[in-house]
Amino acid sequence: MSVAASLPMTPGRLRRLSAMGVTVYRMRRGAMSADRSESVETAPDVAAEVAARQLVVVCDEPRGPVVDAILRALGAAESGITWCRPQQGRIEGLDVGADTYLVLGEHLARVVGADLPTAAQQSAMIVVTSAPAGLRGNAMAKRLLWRALRPLKRRLATAG
Repeated sequence: MSVAASLPMTPGRLRRLSAMGVTVYRMRRGAMSADRSESVETAPDVAAEVAARQLVVVCDEPRGPVVDAILRALGAAESGITWCRPQQGRIEGLDVGADTYLVLGEHLARVVGADLPTAAQQSAMIVVTSAPAGLRGNAMAKRLLWRALRPLKRRLATAG
């Protein structure tokens, strides 16, 4: 154990460390038997909740082979995807705490922007691509789609 680790964390020391940009962490201590068994049991629930909030797909068409191909290319787990369909210009039940949003259709970008708070828009990755119907037979639209999905795939891979 180092000398610095054994020093008490006084308010003055915490202030100086904070001014230098150092984040202070405290290690957990105490009884590990009862508390540890509870944390092990709840850990899968937390992981499932994070996975469920990982990707939100906004599309006004029903799910079809084009959308399935996009999701296979992303490598996203089915449990980590939330589907949203706009109705009357609004998206009911849009998860504002999600990490990533895939908007299939440029016309839906305004709808998503109206329903997401500014803080959620700034912290999340939002990818807007062509609607699935516009991809059929259009090589340039497909190329732009794959180019837009590349950073999204990277983010999903690092989050998972």
